[in-house]
Amino acid sequence: MGLATGVTGCLHVPDVPGYATVPFTLHLPSGERLTGSVTTRLLRREFYATDGRTTCSGLFHPSGAGLPASVGANCSNGQRGTGSADGTSSFAGSGTLRMDGGSATFRYGEAIQGG
Repeated sequence: MGLATGVTGCLHVPDVPGYATVPFTLHLPSGERLTGSVTTRLLRREFYATDGRTTCSGLFHPSGAGLPASVGANCSNGQRGTGSADGTSSFAGSGTLRMDGGSATFRYGEAIQGG
């Protein structure tokens, strides 16, 4: 029991994508601001956002340690986009999507509070 307590007290668990859901905002090139969430399940991150009229969803594909994740999005108004996400944490990040009508930006988790 003493050994287990000593070992457990020394463990450090890094921010490894597990299971988490955090807020998500998406600003489309046409001016719409959509809100929703990003859900992380192991190494897969999915987002869903809406403003009541337009809905967008997509996936983050991790690229490796320290590299941006690739992101794809499909929206109910017919727009599609691809881009990248900085901050590979399950709890915060931001990025840009090249959409059919211009650039869209997004933030999730703790990054929303930053601006």
